[in-house]
Amino acid sequence: MGISKKDVGVARQAKNRVETCSHGRPCHIPASYEISQETVERVRTVLQEDIRESIAVFKALADPLRLRILKALALEDLCVCVFVELLDCEYSKLSYHLKVLKDAGLVECRPKGTFLIYCLTEFGRAVLGGMGAIEKSRQEGGAR
Repeated sequence: MGISKKDVGVARQAKNRVETCSHGRPCHIPASYEISQETVERVRTVLQEDIRESIAVFKALADPLRLRILKALALEDLCVCVFVELLDCEYSKLSYHLKVLKDAGLVECRPKGTFLIYCLTEFGRAVLGGMGAIEKSRQEGGAR
């Protein structure tokens, strides 16, 4: 009498079974789902990471006006007055949107005489490049 395939499968499940998932509490991951304790720990670590900076970036990108500003700054560093004129936007509203972009690390500004000149940061360029890749992929029939 040998060991059946079923017995081997049960033994494999027991070996890969995660006994505790969190803070010593019993794990409710089904025994039929094979996952190692190491994977559970890596996933736990990722799920507990501080994501505030990522949230700030995604919030900044979630507004159409801010995306347009980023795309314009990819062409050239620009004065606030250009945005006020071409976007038909009040300084106060534009100031708010530029602050959101600046706080997210996407743009920075520098004085040039009496003007404030905005430009993309390296991070802003990288994010905008990623956005371009997403748009290109969608145009080529990628994810919908």
